[in-house]
Amino acid sequence: HARMRDTDGDGLDDGQELYEYFTDPGKVDTDGDALTDYDEIFNFDSDPLTREGNPVVGQIDQKFIEEMNPAGDDWNDPSNADTDGDGLTNQQERNYYRTDPNKADTDGDGLTDSEEAKVYGTDPNEVDTDGDGIRDGDEALKWNLDPTEKDTDGDLLTDYEEVFEYSTNGALVDTDFDGVSDFDEINILS
Repeated sequence: HARMRDTDGDGLDDGQELYEYFTDPGKVDTDGDALTDYDEIFNFDSDPLTREGNPVVGQIDQKFIEEMNPAGDDWNDPSNADTDGDGLTNQQERNYYRTDPNKADTDGDGLTDSEEAKVYGTDPNEVDTDGDGIRDGDEALKWNLDPTEKDTDGDLLTDYEEVFEYSTNGALVDTDFDGVSDFDEINILS
């Protein structure tokens, strides 16, 4: 159904683009002025069909826009609704998650922006969402810990302490299964 589909991922469904705004449903930025059709219509009260209708480009020299992307590469390529291939559309990255649509892993923590947003519930802009000193990617993929909890197993030892100080398993309250918690072994019995 044309009213439900958003081919270019700009936030306007194809039906709106074709019949209400007369923009190109295959291009995020119909007039090529560096503002999405959606932004021009809803955020800048600008004409998405002409560059002259863009109050921002009127203030920003086109040369500056070209200097921002001298290689002319795929940043926010309207023909590719997910430029970095991370599973989030360029629009989701720009408008909701505030991540870089050109980098699959904006914060460089070892998890793609999509994995952080959809699988682990971590912040794709923070290397260490729970602030325990271990990168989100390492917690999730290397140590099998919850990157949103400082103490995954709830035994009163942080994941960082268990992994790097005591060599215990941060996902188990009692690493050696002897009936005494890791915390008690370290703080009471030692």
